[in-house]
Amino acid sequence: MKLKYIYDKDITRHINPAVVVSELEENRIEQEINEYVFTTDIVTNIYKFLNAISQKKEGKTGVWVSGYYGSGKSHFIKYLFYCLNSNTRELAFERYKNAISNLKLDDLSEVTLSNVQLIQNILDKTNINEIIFNVDAVSGTVKNNNTITRILFNQLNAKRGYNTSNIAIALLIEKHFDQMGLFDQFKSKIKEEIKEQWTDAKIRDIIRMRLAKVIDIAYELDNTIDKEALRNAIKDDQDYRIDEFIQEIKEYVDQQEDNFKLIFLMDEVSQYIGSNTDLLLM
Repeated sequence: MKLKYIYDKDITRHINPAVVVSELEENRIEQEINEYVFTTDIVTNIYKFLNAISQKKEGKTGVWVSGYYGSGKSHFIKYLFYCLNSNTRELAFERYKNAISNLKLDDLSEVTLSNVQLIQNILDKTNINEIIFNVDAVSGTVKNNNTITRILFNQLNAKRGYNTSNIAIALLIEKHFDQMGLFDQFKSKIKEEIKEQWTDAKIRDIIRMRLAKVIDIAYELDNTIDKEALRNAIKDDQDYRIDEFIQEIKEYVDQQEDNFKLIFLMDEVSQYIGSNTDLLLM
């Protein structure tokens, strides 16, 4: 008998050797959900996380996923994302509930099909925004300047439709004009006068080569802007403290509907920080 007849699945199928949280192609998503191997501990920890997200109202909101190299941390984080994301939630929960049915859990365990269904129902009624990323992949080229705070700030800015190159530009130009209802007009004037699209991929070069013109355009739209102060802030691109980042998150969340939740899922944090504690939240 050939080995291929012993297995339920085709043994010649492609299996991704390593899960990367930022890779979200449709075929990869389906495989990573369907190929996920559940254990009793994994089932229990998924439940703890999802239960906290769906029902916890106060207390600490951070979760640290710890494990040795190759233990499946990235795939675990990504499966949590699949459970949270509205596009993948149904399939992820279906597989999760099947795993619960097939595993022998403690009779006193909270992890029951009825409790999991309750969590799924709550999540279905919740507006969840997930920001998932590999820290090292989004940290930029100057690692020493990119604290976790700065990286989180940039990812929040990306979520808001702002750039990830310069926080000062995001706050003092993009957010400023967004709140005034002039952000689209600002981008249109950049395209008209500088002949470049105001996109994340282009902004770094635009600022390097045409900063004075960008500031002039900003001043045309709001003549209360202090051009010299704005120029200095952009060129300095100072570090921002964790309390400033928290204030930005609070402001963003307060603008959303009551059932809104914003969740950051970060991978490879320990590897990025290493022994350099200066990169931690500040």
